[in-house]
Amino acid sequence: MKPSTADENKAMTYEEKIQAVINDPVNCGLSPMAPVLAMFLQNFRPLTPPSHSEQNRNSKEIAIALENLCEISINDISAVMLYLGFRMVPDPYGELMWAMKFVAESEKK
Repeated sequence: MKPSTADENKAMTYEEKIQAVINDPVNCGLSPMAPVLAMFLQNFRPLTPPSHSEQNRNSKEIAIALENLCEISINDISAVMLYLGFRMVPDPYGELMWAMKFVAESEKK
């Protein structure tokens, strides 16, 4: 399932990328724990353009949210976030966060 080029990865929809990570994370070049994060991220989308939002989270906050399900490293979280198209943005205090927005089930395409 892993796209052979960056252009092919960009051509995939967010939902297709999520399914690729869930179904075959290793072929996507990601950690075997990546599907847990991908399932968590089904309810989020990259915030474009990246900007400050109360919904933004850093990798440590995401790891803490998932700690009852699995141990996933900060590096593995970052790899999945980048694969799915998330970008970083500084919060008002200068800490880098992932620009993300919650998407309700009714808003998903």
